[in-house]
Amino acid sequence: MGLKPAARARARVSSIQARLLSGKYGCLHARIETDMLNDVKANQAGRPPSLNELLAAMASSRATNGTRTVFVAVGNDITNADNKTLSAPTAWGGRLVRVPSEMKAAHAKIRGVHWGSVDTSSDTYTDHTLSSIVDGTLCREAAWFVGWPGSTFARLLAFYHLKAHGAWHATCRKSELSTRVDSASWQKHTMCLDQEVV
Repeated sequence: MGLKPAARARARVSSIQARLLSGKYGCLHARIETDMLNDVKANQAGRPPSLNELLAAMASSRATNGTRTVFVAVGNDITNADNKTLSAPTAWGGRLVRVPSEMKAAHAKIRGVHWGSVDTSSDTYTDHTLSSIVDGTLCREAAWFVGWPGSTFARLLAFYHLKAHGAWHATCRKSELSTRVDSASWQKHTMCLDQEVV
């Protein structure tokens, strides 16, 4: 359904799936990068859940806590504490997997770069678009998806999971996982504010 990744992106997705994601896996989009945390007011959807809040909500839900492998779509610009958490098993004994950092674009590394000096044809080159396509495809092909409604990326994946699986799982700060089956709610970036849990 919908757009399909170009050959280069598909090859990267398939490589990651073969190396890190054998069998059934779920996807968590953790919007914990510092750019979001520094720009909460502009988003107007409240502060996103912390990684610990996301994992606690997932641990308490039967929809997610039986999955042994969880792909985490997240950038490189996160705290040391979150990095450590992502390297540890979940409370239910699951394994958290992410795209290797060398295959992710970093905000700081591309600021001020003259694009004419960058070899974008290189196999090792990664920009934000390619990173997003790879993460998005990995999440789209997961058995289930958990995301924060304040993220455009998460709402797009919610739409795909509604169409393919009939549901997605929304999470807000300090709340339980909410399984959404209504097609209208995936568009609402203020869903967490509406629930008054932030």
